[in-house]
Amino acid sequence: MKSNKGHTYRINQTFSRVSDRKASELGKMMNKKGIELPLSAIVTVILMVMILAGAIVLTFRFFAGAEEIRAEIDRSTREQISSLLRTGNSLVAIPFNKAQLSRGGQKVFVVGVRNIAEKARFSVRVEFDSAYDLNEKPIVGVLPDFINDKWLGAFSTILGVQIDKNKIDFIPVVVKAQGAVSESTPAPRGVYVFNVCVYKDAVLPLAPCQLEQLEMTKEVFYDKTVHQLFVEL
Repeated sequence: MKSNKGHTYRINQTFSRVSDRKASELGKMMNKKGIELPLSAIVTVILMVMILAGAIVLTFRFFAGAEEIRAEIDRSTREQISSLLRTGNSLVAIPFNKAQLSRGGQKVFVVGVRNIAEKARFSVRVEFDSAYDLNEKPIVGVLPDFINDKWLGAFSTILGVQIDKNKIDFIPVVVKAQGAVSESTPAPRGVYVFNVCVYKDAVLPLAPCQLEQLEMTKEVFYDKTVHQLFVEL
């Protein structure tokens, strides 16, 4: 009877080669997965950095633009607002709150804020309120969020304006009369009303700048008033 040792040896060699090949393939798969995970993580980090950088650029452009507009506020306007705030013993004043604009035109309104206490940070919120045609009837089809985004843009919320004690600051608010009141509705002729509210050392998010909100939480509004801007198109 012939010995099976040689046959058994060849079988063992075959199994060994198969096992080595599977182990090699498994190792390659593991290495590939090990490479894919870090790459996906790197891509995620890069995207987050890009988004953050974009946000920083937009913020810088807004503040740079606001400072340029602030610098353009003429001396006469500053003096009139200062006089109104001091002689009238007011905390907030917008003496020039009406404008006539054509589609595409814009108006820089100036919000004067007087701080009578210790140094503090003030914020301004501007919101679309209502719109009326030339017959004083409500304009239908107006989307407030669309107006706030397209007509006000970054000027809908102005945060962290630092004002020293017994000082006055002049905060610009730009309203641009766009050609539409929604994605599909052209802006008809009429009067568009915007609410303006000032908050002191406010906790975010700012309270809505609406009369209903004023009645419920009057204490969060710096001068306990909702001011208004009127834009005639």
